[in-house]
Amino acid sequence: MANLYTKTGDKGSTSLFGGKRVSKNDYKVECYGTIDEAISMLGVAYSQSKNEDIKSYLNKIQRKLFIVGAELASDEKGLSM
Repeated sequence: MANLYTKTGDKGSTSLFGGKRVSKNDYKVECYGTIDEAISMLGVAYSQSKNEDIKSYLNKIQRKLFIVGAELASDEKGLSM
């Protein structure tokens, strides 16, 4: 596996979309991480379902959660892009 370097170092912070740096313990980081996990689990449920109505519903939920996660991962500058 290749190494990935951001050249910003790990000082316990991460960047939001838009450039603002926040603590990795920030509630936004925790929230969008949890939302990402939920989206992933909905994808697993989608892949296992044979019912097209359920698959459609799961896909709609995933899309809405993706938007919420993107908003949480953005600072105001990121949202205006």
